[in-house]
This record gives sequence, structure tokens and C-alpha cells, in this order.
Amino acid sequence: MLRDLAVICDVVLLAALLTITLNISKGKSVSISEHAASSRWSYWLFAITLTIFGSIFSLYLVFYLGPQFNLSPLYYAAAIIGWIALVLAAWFAEDTKKPRFKNPHWLSANALGAMMGVMLVCISITSSVNPVTRVLAAIFAAWYFFCLYLIFFREDAKLLNHFMPIQYFNILTFTSLVLAASYFS
Repeated sequence: MLRDLAVICDVVLLAALLTITLNISKGKSVSISEHAASSRWSYWLFAITLTIFGSIFSLYLVFYLGPQFNLSPLYYAAAIIGWIALVLAAWFAEDTKKPRFKNPHWLSANALGAMMGVMLVCISITSSVNPVTRVLAAIFAAWYFFCLYLIFFREDAKLLNHFMPIQYFNILTFTSLVLAASYFS
């Protein structure tokens, strides 16, 4: 039941994020949250859907996926910290006028990305997960940490000119991988 609810939450979240970015086009170099912060309705849609459906998905990560594969305590810590970062990122509007390291949204969103990477590392080293999922989890975790490296230390990287598609790719790969692992392992 919780796993099926997680799939529905994933679809609703994706639909909400697509609604925001397709209705308020600011370019592909701008983050999803910057699109959301540009109007009141999109900000509320972003904050409410991310909080409600992201929280339900986080419950799935902690109470279904973790026990299913007997994941390490580090996984649970990363899932809980990731949920806290998700809620903070949802309710702190993106403020591009503030320096990056003084912007609560920027900090919490990148903390969420780091926790997604940590959860994938935990999945990749767990023997109860099938080998294909483990390899994909390791590859995606490496990609997430590479993206965080670019965000923190290489702001001038040309890859960041495509920031919004990278965000969508990261969200889809994480949610798809953990849901597929749950269904097919």
C-alpha cells in the first residue's frame, strides 16, 4: 500500500513541477524553485505539493524500502535528514539576491541532493538488492556528487547552463530507481 502510494506521490510531484516550469518559463539555466518563486500560485503549488507528497514519499523510504532491504542506519539518517531538507527547501523561497551560502533554500536543496546520494550509496553496497540496481545506484550517486561539486566549486561550469533538466534527471532517476528496486528485487 505505501509503495503504491509512493508511486502516486511521485507522479503528482512530477506533474506539479512540470506545471510550474511549463507555465512560467525562465529558461533551462534556472532551477525549478526559481520558476516557482516567480509567482504566488506557483510558489504555493511548489511548497504544498513538495511538503505533502514529498513527505509521503519519505515515509515510503523509511518505513518500506529501508526494512525491505535491511538497509544500514546511515540510510535511515540520510532519509530523515533528506526529508527535513525537503520541507525546508519547499518553504524557503529561492532568493537569488542572497549569496549562495546565506540562502536557506539553496542550502537545504543541496542538502537534499547530498542525502539522495548517500541513500543511493547505501543501496549500492547492500547485498539484498539485485546487482543491476546496485550498479545503477552507484552510478547515480557518483553523478549526484559530481553535480554537487559543480554547484559548490565550479559555478562557471557549462553543464550548469542546463540546470533545470539536470534537476529533473536527478529527481526522476532517484525516485524511479528506488521504486523499481522495491518492485523488482
